[in-house]
Amino acid sequence: MTPNLAVDKEDDPVRIIAEGDTTVDHVTVNTSVVLEEDSNVGTESGAGFGDITLTDDLPAGSDVTLNGSFVELDVLSKDIHIDIPSGSVGTITAEQDATGVTLDLSESVEIATLVINAAIVVTGEGTIETAIISEEAEAETMFETAPGATATPAPS
Repeated sequence: MTPNLAVDKEDDPVRIIAEGDTTVDHVTVNTSVVLEEDSNVGTESGAGFGDITLTDDLPAGSDVTLNGSFVELDVLSKDIHIDIPSGSVGTITAEQDATGVTLDLSESVEIATLVINAAIVVTGEGTIETAIISEEAEAETMFETAPGATATPAPS
């Protein structure tokens, strides 16, 4: 059985901490949340949180905070704030309908690939190795700190 987690709580945000050999392959987020990995968990052991999906059910104005090493973050939500104060993410994808998203990356944060299909605002001094920006999102996407490299997606 694949360990999955759905976060769906009205009102107050939820804080979930992965400790020890806790492994969650996929997290589906429908409400504000803080996902945090204990310093002893993460990519070396294969433990911690794997893929995260911020669904289109996540209300506008929601806050999502990620602390740790994550494989993939898929953003389907509109008008939300994503804060990554520490850690890394392999790939972040802002899907076509994910407009109005603010992504805040602290200085120590590393993102391998950021795929932008809807205009977003990226703040903070974190490192983005490569940003792949669609033509539709290119004009309105803003970066406080420029990515290491940028590209446009290959035509389909």
